[in-house]
Formats: sequence, structure tokens, C-alpha cells
Amino acid sequence: MKTPISISLLLLSILATASLSLLSSCSMQEKKQFVIGISQPCDDAWRQKMNEEMRREQLFHTNITLEFRNSEYDNARQCADIEEFISKGVDLLIVSPNVADALTDVVSKAYNSGIPVIVADRSVNGDDYTAFIAGDNRQVSRLMGDYVIANMPNGGKILELKGLPNASPAIQRHETFSKMIGTMPNFEIVESINADWQWSIADHIMDSLLHAGVVVDMVVAQNDQMAMGARAAADRYFGRENNKIRFLGVDAMTGDGNGIDAIIDGRLEASFLYSSGGDKIIRLAMNILEGEPYERQQILPSAVINRQSAEAMDLMAQETEHEVETIKMLKGKVDEYWHQHN
Repeated sequence: MKTPISISLLLLSILATASLSLLSSCSMQEKKQFVIGISQPCDDAWRQKMNEEMRREQLFHTNITLEFRNSEYDNARQCADIEEFISKGVDLLIVSPNVADALTDVVSKAYNSGIPVIVADRSVNGDDYTAFIAGDNRQVSRLMGDYVIANMPNGGKILELKGLPNASPAIQRHETFSKMIGTMPNFEIVESINADWQWSIADHIMDSLLHAGVVVDMVVAQNDQMAMGARAAADRYFGRENNKIRFLGVDAMTGDGNGIDAIIDGRLEASFLYSSGGDKIIRLAMNILEGEPYERQQILPSAVINRQSAEAMDLMAQETEHEVETIKMLKGKVDEYWHQHN
């Protein structure tokens, strides 16, 4: 069975052939052009993956321009970015709020000004948006809780590393996981600490706890970067060969320095897939802009990723990257021929 991107590659190849055959007899009909403003709270590896998926999907929509903004965890700056998009009159806004409380009013302002708004990954307060798309944070934590309970039959002491305070994924993941573990005998969450999604903060927290004599059997981190930061500190403290602490993360991203690499080389025991869904976000945007049917609430599925499935994901990612480069080359050829014709 062909993967979706393989099918897309086939379709684009057909498009290229058909376009070349039509050059001498017709001109390309103009399509309405759209500008989409994208407001991100940061530029970490997960956000970069989402942005790249959006750009990849853009290859199949010649009538859209994507404008990206990164607020670097600054609520005021993200509000200003959205105000700028409102002033420019973008055709659609995609926003992933740094924290819900600080961004709700400006997102509501954009929506009530007539700009369709897609809220992605993190929620806002209220219903002033056109559509919402995200992974299921509670499902992720349920999977993580089930994994911990099944793989620690004698119980143990758990360190929970959380993301940014007041960010909806951090809140939902903590609530669900702590509730599950709290009902189990012989399990104890020794600390539940915000590390703001960042490797360096998780490294510092883990280092401090170990030097204070805190006993930890498993680190459960709300993203892979924090899990890897904690692992680095534990390896320094115990020595990698003597480090018996187990580490779980969330995201399961491919690419150098990300979670899949860490699972393959043994630094993480497992991760829990939290799809960035950039391609799906752009498809949703196009349905809204072109008046096609769409689901207002879209929840992306999760899964447990262990060593075996991580290796399979890594191979698939390499093949996908190769096909993306081929698509870009074919699109470039089509654009070049149409430019010469016009």
C-alpha cells in the first residue's frame, strides 16, 4: 500500500506531465490567493517539525502564502504578532497559544473581526475560534500511565517533569497521569516539577534532586527533550553504565537529537507519539478558505513507541524525506515551465 506522501508524489508527477502537455494550448487559470498567518509560541524542535509539515503541504496548494511568527515564550509578543496579522487582514489565522489565559482575548478579537481562526495544539478559553486541532493530551497520559503500571509491577518512585505552567498540554497531561498513579499502591510521585519543556532546565532539576539524595526509579517527562535532559544529568551522576533510572518522554519525533534517536540508542525506554499535524492543519485551513466541509474539533491519535517501532519510524521518516525532496524538484520544474510559458 502506498503511503499518503507516495500517493501525493504520484499525483504531482501526473500533474507535471499534464501541465507540460498543455503549455502550447492554454494558460493556467488564476486561483484566488490566500495569506495565512501562523503564530507559534516558540521555535523548538517540535514546532520546527510542525512548520516544516505546513510548508510541505503548501507544495500542493499554489494559491497560499504562509507567514510565520515565533514569540519565544513571550505572551505579550505573541499578542502583538496576532495584532499585526489582524491589521494586515490575513485570510486565516493559525495560532498555538503560549498560555490560554494570556492569548484568549486577542484570539477572540481576530475571530470576531471576521478572520477564520484555527487553534492548534494548545487551547484558549471559550469558543471564539473556527476550528481546533490537536493531539489528545489525556490519551497520551493514559497510555503513559498504563505503560508505567504494566512495566513496574512492584511499583516505584516517579519523578514527573512537566511543561510550561498554565499551558493546556502540561495541565491535562499532569492531571490525567497523577490521577492514574495516585490510585495504585506502591507507586509514589516523589516530585512533580515544571521544566518548561526544556532540556537544560530538566538537566538542572535532575542534577539537584540526585545531589539532594532523592531516590528516583523512573522519570516521566511531558516531552522527550526534558526526558533526555534528565537522562544526561543522571548519566553524569551515576555513569551511563550504572544508571538504572528509566526514562519516558512524549512526542516521538524523528531526526537528529530527537526522541526516536534516543529510543534507538537506549537513552529513553519509550515515548508516546504526539503528532504535530502541520499537514493536517493546512488541509483544514484550505477547507475553511475554499468553503469545503470540515470538522470543527479534530483530535489526532497517539501511540506507544518502543525500540522496535522507533526503528521502523526512523526508516519511514528517511523515505518520506527522500520523497519530499523529489516533490520539491518536480514542483520546481512545473513552476519553471509555467513561468517560461507565461
